[in-house]
Amino acid sequence: MFITASKLYDYLQCPHRVWRDVYGPQEEKMETNSFVKLLWEKGKEVSKEKFTQGFTWALSSIAELIQEGCKTDDWSFNEKLNSQAEEIIEQILEKYKDPDAYAQKDQLTHALNSPLGKTVSALIYLGLHEARLSDKRKENKESKWSEKLRNNFDYTLDKKKLPDAYVLMGEYLANLHYIDKRWVEEKVKKIEKIKDEKLYASFLEGYLYINNVYNALYKLMRSFYKRGLDITFKSFDQDRLKERIVQHIAIGYFRGFEKLKKGLMTKQIIFNHSKRIEEMSGFFWQERNFINGENSNDKKEVKKIRKDFKEKIFKFWKYVVKIYKKKKKLGEDDQKALSELSKLTVYCSQIDKEEFELIKMSAPFVTVGYDSSFFIKSLNLLKDKGKNKLQTAKYTAELFIEMLKGAKESKNFSPDYQWTHIEEIIKYLYDLVKKSKNKEIKKYADDICNFYAESGNFNLRYLYEENNR
Repeated sequence: MFITASKLYDYLQCPHRVWRDVYGPQEEKMETNSFVKLLWEKGKEVSKEKFTQGFTWALSSIAELIQEGCKTDDWSFNEKLNSQAEEIIEQILEKYKDPDAYAQKDQLTHALNSPLGKTVSALIYLGLHEARLSDKRKENKESKWSEKLRNNFDYTLDKKKLPDAYVLMGEYLANLHYIDKRWVEEKVKKIEKIKDEKLYASFLEGYLYINNVYNALYKLMRSFYKRGLDITFKSFDQDRLKERIVQHIAIGYFRGFEKLKKGLMTKQIIFNHSKRIEEMSGFFWQERNFINGENSNDKKEVKKIRKDFKEKIFKFWKYVVKIYKKKKKLGEDDQKALSELSKLTVYCSQIDKEEFELIKMSAPFVTVGYDSSFFIKSLNLLKDKGKNKLQTAKYTAELFIEMLKGAKESKNFSPDYQWTHIEEIIKYLYDLVKKSKNKEIKKYADDICNFYAESGNFNLRYLYEENNR
């Protein structure tokens, strides 16, 4: 096959074509592919040259080729080529120096696009490939990758101190833990004590982008969370990264690694910071579909987990309310936290005295955090729950009025979304008055209608007139 320099560049820019489009499925071929050998030789040649800006495209492309060649076993290159791939990776890591190793804002994005970052990614992919091959052979090794790959990763972390290596180690920590558990544990303990805050932040940034929180890694990373809340991330998404730390702690609380008022769930770390209370409340609310979900096919263990989570949320809720009740003045951040806290009403099965006192603390502030629509929906769902219908109706109406008073006092908008929920609540109150002749509930319903009318919204007028003839 005749290959020009232009074609070589094209193939490097689309690595998948090397394995599939040009030579077909590699799993069907046992012999070493001559085209792949050519690319390996070109990689070696490039690695021996003096690295300049003009070579960076080649380095990146070669690293991408290695990634593509071992990303999945469906089209991985022949195992005989592993040692050559390791050699190319080593040459690039040792000889190339990134003139801008530290990203201006986002280290992970930098790592995914830089020649060295792509090479470290290739190292990890190749390590995973070797680990899978080891498992297939049922070797039951503690360390499932080659010593050369491990030593090269050590070099990038300990000697080269490459920020891209730190952020990628964080992002692929679960994968690396599978490859070599002891090595990962030793490295994490070493990074934990590192004084270079930029490298520390790079590692933690990568780790926080992992979607799942694994129990083994939570225990390993637990000490990082407290320091992580106080350091400065260079990422443009710094607030999001710190929110992720709060979410990890919330997961630790759910899973029993943290206890309320102990460990990472203390005033110093969480409850003296309104923003963190707000973020944790928001995370608990986001889990509502699972926690409130009911399925006849659910196992006892799942039902127990849901019940346990809900109990922990109520303990958290009560503790937060207790803290805010002691405050003489609530600032805007406190009000936003209480607004978010109101969304935990979704976990109430009814409004009795205890729930009423919890919800009441948040009611005046739900418009501050633009959470009134969730609040009104919850009130509508709970308005007729419980044995004492009249008392529940009074609680519902009083909470609604507290919300309206708070909106008026803070000069926020009059909550009117979703209007169907508002209308259903007022209609229910008036219908209950017709049956019970309860004057207190009647006054509550009238007051709500008058509030909206005074603010220029006359959509409840027909209900008011219908019940005041």
